[in-house]
Amino acid sequence: MLKLSQKQFLAKAISVIFLPPVVSLWLFIIFAFYSPVELGTPPIYSLFVGITFFTILPLLTLVMLARSHGPTFTVPQSSRLPSYTLVFCEYVIGTLIFYLGNVATLFVIGLIYITIIATLMVINLFWKISVHAAGISGPVIFCLYIFGPVTIWTVPLIVFVILVIWARFHLQAHTFSQLVGGMLIASIMTLLISILSF
Repeated sequence: MLKLSQKQFLAKAISVIFLPPVVSLWLFIIFAFYSPVELGTPPIYSLFVGITFFTILPLLTLVMLARSHGPTFTVPQSSRLPSYTLVFCEYVIGTLIFYLGNVATLFVIGLIYITIIATLMVINLFWKISVHAAGISGPVIFCLYIFGPVTIWTVPLIVFVILVIWARFHLQAHTFSQLVGGMLIASIMTLLISILSF
């Protein structure tokens, strides 16, 4: 049984490991090199664009905003709009590059990220919803949709979502409804866009 301090440390570690920009890093690595659909461009080029506009720049934006709120990346609802707006613009640029380069699969991923962040931005005006829960659920659903719901990674991917929800709830960063809301919104939007795109 983990002690309280150990649980706190574990929850903070999970919050950092599964930051949405970090999750997007793994997502773009997977699809740059192992996409079942032909990308049409060298994997390194696709990976560079993905990491730049969906990982590095959003991560810098998040770190700059959250540095005054402690290591749990718990940003007050009222302070989130600037980061949402900046990250939205970064996603749009990255997605546009994928579109112009005819990188269909990664363009769809970018479109999913844009749709989710835009929705969270609107919801944030009246309700604090979990970006962590959305940031892990969307990529998990996309992977399960593309590679199949029953793979060697099915259980670990689902466990990742559960771990993030537990960590954010344990740190009191969100209520359970805010976490489930983020998870459901990202999951539903990802599934709909995936069905319409492939």
